[in-house]
Amino acid sequence: MKANFSDTNDFVQSMNRGKRKKKIALLVLCIVLAFLVAACVVVGLKIRENNRIAMAKSVITKLDISTTFKESEFSDDQDWDGDGIKNADEVRHGTNLQSEDTDNDGISDGDEIKLGTNPIEADTDGDGLLDGYELMAGTNPRESKSDGKTNDAERELTVEKNAGDCRLEIKGDANAASATLVELDLFGISSNASIVTKAYDAYSDYKFNSAKITFDIDSAKLSKMGYSFDDLTVLRFDSRSTLYTKVDSKADKSKKTVSASLTELGTYVVGVEKTVNDEATTRICFLVDNSGSMYPKEQCVTSSENDVDFKRLEFAKNLIDKFESHYQVGICKFTGSYKKMVDFTDDKTKLTEALDKIKSEKEIFNGTHSQTALKKCMDEFKATSGGKYRNIIVMLTDGESDEFNPASVSSLANTAKDKDIIVLTVGLGRDVDRDWLQELAYSTGGKYYSASDANALNDVYKQIVTTLNYDIVTYTNADDNVRGYSLYNTGFDPKVNGFSFKNFRTTTTASVDFGMAVMARDWYLGNVKTSLGDIAPSDKSDIKVNAAGYDISGTDFGKQYDERVPLSKITSDLFAGTYSDVTKYLDYSCTGDILTLNDDYKYDSKNKGWVKDVTKISGGNLRWKKVELLDMDIANGIDKIRGGYSSNDAEFAKALYRLNTLQWDDSSSEYNLNNDSKGFEKLEDQLSLGIPVVTTIDDTHTVNAIGLIQDSDCHRKYILQIYDNNYPGETKQLYIQKLPKCKLKIDSNGKATVVGTTFEYSATYEGKQVGIEFSDVTAH
Repeated sequence: MKANFSDTNDFVQSMNRGKRKKKIALLVLCIVLAFLVAACVVVGLKIRENNRIAMAKSVITKLDISTTFKESEFSDDQDWDGDGIKNADEVRHGTNLQSEDTDNDGISDGDEIKLGTNPIEADTDGDGLLDGYELMAGTNPRESKSDGKTNDAERELTVEKNAGDCRLEIKGDANAASATLVELDLFGISSNASIVTKAYDAYSDYKFNSAKITFDIDSAKLSKMGYSFDDLTVLRFDSRSTLYTKVDSKADKSKKTVSASLTELGTYVVGVEKTVNDEATTRICFLVDNSGSMYPKEQCVTSSENDVDFKRLEFAKNLIDKFESHYQVGICKFTGSYKKMVDFTDDKTKLTEALDKIKSEKEIFNGTHSQTALKKCMDEFKATSGGKYRNIIVMLTDGESDEFNPASVSSLANTAKDKDIIVLTVGLGRDVDRDWLQELAYSTGGKYYSASDANALNDVYKQIVTTLNYDIVTYTNADDNVRGYSLYNTGFDPKVNGFSFKNFRTTTTASVDFGMAVMARDWYLGNVKTSLGDIAPSDKSDIKVNAAGYDISGTDFGKQYDERVPLSKITSDLFAGTYSDVTKYLDYSCTGDILTLNDDYKYDSKNKGWVKDVTKISGGNLRWKKVELLDMDIANGIDKIRGGYSSNDAEFAKALYRLNTLQWDDSSSEYNLNNDSKGFEKLEDQLSLGIPVVTTIDDTHTVNAIGLIQDSDCHRKYILQIYDNNYPGETKQLYIQKLPKCKLKIDSNGKATVVGTTFEYSATYEGKQVGIEFSDVTAH
């Protein structure tokens, strides 16, 4: 019995132990689960907090950039866009004071008010025809039935457009007047020996009933090329296939014209169909400057050491390696004398040996006789006919010619024309004669390329390859897929030639963006004034400031400039340290209505010349209403900057601040895109010289224009590539569109007479229509 009881007791105890173990296990499990839940909550809260901070940093970073835009200044009594309406009156009329034609109908706002048409409605009479196009076509934009009988939209009208040696006759309703005809200056077309005219592109936003294109033919040129009128036809060029298609044409020898009816607009030339798509042999001669300025000072005491590593030869080798069939290459060099290294050949081994010989053989430094060398190089091309060759000289030089009584550009261009030679010029370094190289190249149908230093020659190589391929480039980003012609490329690369740090505020100016744009331009071109005195700007402005002079000539920055160090290598803690980055110096864990400085930085930043600027936060759904941003006190705290950082940093800050004041002392150097095409043409001229043009957007922010691409599907659309100092290392895009505009003579009764047509321009940046203004101000 005892045994049974004992067994029962043991069993009960065993059961109890099991229950206790289960309870303990359950308790442990609950504790673990609670820990996991707590950990998940903590991690979740941490992730949420990190996301909140990340979002806050993103919002504040954008705010930091937006606060560097200065307040735009448009005086009430001035007419910024030149449309005949004072700035103050633009508001009353509801028109855009930065656009001469607010509704883009082809009539300026001022003329619309005189005429009685609506300046903010493109089609005043509601007949589907734009006001300006009606005037160009001869109908009344205020009446839907100009003749009192027939609806204008139902009338067929004839409009003629002219450009160079080409005429376009187009029939349709009044919107046919929107058609534009422009000459295209494309190397791939002009160098084709089977084409006898310039290329012309016709475009319209509207349908048309019929069109006829007529070319005037230079009979002397035709004879020189070995062709007759019977050989000629109108050809349509396809930029995607780079092929030409025949269009049924009529050649009139007595009138010296070739014409064709068109069913679609596009790019047209006159040429010889049977050979135009044949790949001609291209003869390229490299004419390489081998003067002393390319060599180390040990070999030439006066050298500026522009290419001591002979990257000019690597440039030639890379380009030669790109050539496949149908290419023959020659190589020549020059100093004060000229030497042919190898005649035209497709043997790449011989070409490489010739280039290596330039590097290995001893050179005599007896000057830089560019004109004589070029003339002798032209003599290497033997006369041919029948479209067998296209002839190109690639001339690379790093300085001005020191030749006595040199040949003029016009005489050199005439020689090139007689021999059917196109000259591509490459300017290496700061000391090149850009004007001469650009004029020479363009007068022969070629292009000028700019290389800030020897390292940039690889980019020039890519540009020349693009040129040989009809200048066609494809530009893509998240929003765009643009195929176009690379018209101008200054060679300025924001990753190399831009600042390593971004634009910043000061206590007396919204930023120093204008100063940075001027410095970036001049550093790239080699035109930096290393010292300037005090300045009191003379232009009218309510926000202008005076600035003290500067002297960086004896600083590290000045030495780096003299040594041709790229601007991207110029940096310091002052410009790229903690206090230039809102993601670092603010305390994103703080409470209250103000996002404040981190406690560790409050006194240190003040002692180093930074001043708090409490700024309102708009949008972003943040917990704070305001934020403490830091401004650099260059005007009154330069001693603190010098003590907190260095004299080098302080002097460079003074230089940027001093150059920034030039925006209020450059009225005689400003130009824009209003009233006619002169401003756009000047922009093109400066870009063609390799100048990163100082460009102000909406009178609030200044950047550098560094390249121009023309849409190959619509010659009226352009991408202006820019370096925006708010975005270091990036290439941004500003979109420009040009539209036809009529020039009017309006009498006292409001009757308008069309006396001509021109173009008007509109610009868009970061999704917003903007006004743009350019400045070629020199540092003074």
